[in-house]
Amino acid sequence: MVGLKLGQSLMDAVNKGIQKKKHSPTVKLESIFLYAFIGAHKGRHVITIDIKGAFLKAKVPDDLELIVKMAGELAQIMCELDGKLRVNSDGILYLKCVKALYGHIEAARLFYNDLNRTIQEDMEFKQNQYDPCVYNRKVGEDTITI
Repeated sequence: MVGLKLGQSLMDAVNKGIQKKKHSPTVKLESIFLYAFIGAHKGRHVITIDIKGAFLKAKVPDDLELIVKMAGELAQIMCELDGKLRVNSDGILYLKCVKALYGHIEAARLFYNDLNRTIQEDMEFKQNQYDPCVYNRKVGEDTITI
């Protein structure tokens, strides 16, 4: 699987250093302990959630090609399922993804970007200046933390 800007080869991507922005930030352990302490001290309700299929929800931007390479029996099955698909002369099928694919190096970053936009723009939370994975919103006298 390869993630490239349109019109670039993998070697160009590596040479220009675009590989550095593919990871997704992770909440700092200190933030988890701090917010658990604050929550316990102030008697806040604390919940956890799991977003099922999270990485499959993020759309691949138009300027990025996320390509999956398939060969063998799996490629043949895909071609049977969709009559428009064809393997090349080497028996390889290349598929361009429109949604992030779990396990791809770009998937976590794409999901984080979507989630970050939703939390800040749609839900009106403010990103914490010390930890990019923590968001706060004042509601009256209370503070909600994600």
